Amino acid sequence: MYLSAITLNREYGKLDYPYKPMLRIALPIFDENMQRYGLIIANINTSQLFASLNAMVQAPNSLILTESEGYFLVHPNEDFRFSRDLAPNKRWDSVYKPEPAYLENILSISSNFAGKRQYQALTKRIPFTGDLETGFIDAHIMLPHSEINAMEREQRISTYAFLLGVSAFLVFVLGFLHRNLKRNRELAEARAVSSAIISGSKDAIIAVSDIGLVSSWNKAATELFGFQREQVLGADINKLNLFSNINIQEICSSLKTNRKQHEIEVDYHQANQHTTHLALAFSAIFDEHNGTAILIRDTTVEKIANDKIKQINNELEIKVAQRTAQLEKASQVKSAFISNISHEMRTPLNAVIGTLNLIKRESLSNQQQHYLEMTEVSVNSLNVLINDILDLSKIEAGKLDLDQKAFNPIKFFESLSGSMAVKAQEKNLEFILDIADVEYSSIVTDPHRYSQVITNLINNAIKFTKTGFIKFTATSKRLSDDNVELCCTIQDTGIGIAPENQNKLFSAFTQADNSVAAQYGGTGLGLSICKQLASLLNGHISFESTEGKGSTFTFTIQLDSQNVEKRQPSSRLKDSVFAVSVKQP
Repeated sequence: MYLSAITLNREYGKLDYPYKPMLRIALPIFDENMQRYGLIIANINTSQLFASLNAMVQAPNSLILTESEGYFLVHPNEDFRFSRDLAPNKRWDSVYKPEPAYLENILSISSNFAGKRQYQALTKRIPFTGDLETGFIDAHIMLPHSEINAMEREQRISTYAFLLGVSAFLVFVLGFLHRNLKRNRELAEARAVSSAIISGSKDAIIAVSDIGLVSSWNKAATELFGFQREQVLGADINKLNLFSNINIQEICSSLKTNRKQHEIEVDYHQANQHTTHLALAFSAIFDEHNGTAILIRDTTVEKIANDKIKQINNELEIKVAQRTAQLEKASQVKSAFISNISHEMRTPLNAVIGTLNLIKRESLSNQQQHYLEMTEVSVNSLNVLINDILDLSKIEAGKLDLDQKAFNPIKFFESLSGSMAVKAQEKNLEFILDIADVEYSSIVTDPHRYSQVITNLINNAIKFTKTGFIKFTATSKRLSDDNVELCCTIQDTGIGIAPENQNKLFSAFTQADNSVAAQYGGTGLGLSICKQLASLLNGHISFESTEGKGSTFTFTIQLDSQNVEKRQPSSRLKDSVFAVSVKQP
């Protein structure tokens, strides 16, 4: 059996990536006459073997494997791995320099690359073929000198720590009595400070033992309830009858089990017939007495302020509701005004259009014909603006009704694209129509509003594109048994939209920036109306745009599967071939 050296796999003379270290085994095959007629060759990927060997070596040790000629197979530095194929100048004897060793079987070496670190290395030769000269791998376990020094320091520190611990124990024994004496003195001082704080607190503080006897009573409690400290110390808290409707002893007993603070708010009637609002907080005391601390705070001023705040909030809510009603009424008046004024503007506008048509029948000079064309452009722009304002007012007022009808989307797209292609050709733009993936010959929606959205998107694409193409793609997809999706995509190679202007694209009376409005015209109503019409048609509009490269608008609506009719395969083939593209001649 022949075993090769471990090298990286090559395909057609080139290294296969990702790198695969391969060991190749060849075994001759003999026939019944003991004549060799073939070889069995096995390629073994040794990556898992190397990974297993690496996993066996624990940090801070590292593993290096070299072949018989000193080339690296495995190395902590990725630049040294598989050096025979990837870095022939990196070998064991060129990277590491042996130095005098001070331990048996341990080799002391230093590296020649960055840092020139020193290591202790334990080397083991692993034979894997019968060739004593080349059929082996050298495994080196490397440990940096810095780690050895760290181990020595750790041993020294542990020894010193033991001696220090013995010394500390002696110091602890000597200081134990002194610390107890100091702690008792500090505890007495803390009690004095605590007593002074409780005595000087503006809140009444009462301490009750676990059997309900008063053990502490501060000055504020005396001022609030009228009992002197000497009168109440050792007395039953319930017999003092501080709060007739509260069983203080029962609350104190419950704190022993749940250990949660208990808070109550009560109205207390003083002897002078003055009523104050008190907030009581019961807290368990966990010491040798296991009592309860009662903190009583006068919140009369806070309660009055809260009541005033609630009253003001109620008044503000009433005013807000009234103002909201006024704004809604104003919005309705505005919508009605816009609707009425739009209708009123249409009457004289129609008269102007009629007059222009009559003038066009007369014989005119070239200059007069030019003036007439200029007037027609302005009249048409005004007509579009009035229609947009009227549509916007209807949508805002909720009075825009849809006229649902069944129509053939294939013919609809062909007819619409025919007129749009003429406009594109006037600007020397290529117009492409792709409706091969529309699977339905009949759908039910509002064709006028549906056409209004698509026409506006294509007009914008033509307006903002100087060179290149306009591509209109329509596709259909069944979402479920009840829903069908019809998607129209309008792609252009125009000026695109800057990222900072994309968030305001669908706002009414807004364009990307002032320079666009000045150069290309328009009021910024078109996309806002399209967005709202798409919502009314049970759909939505989205877009992607890169400034200077173009934009892609996607208009998608969802239809009831009962209102669509799938077209025949033969018809589909004919339409798709016929409507692949409409280009400039």
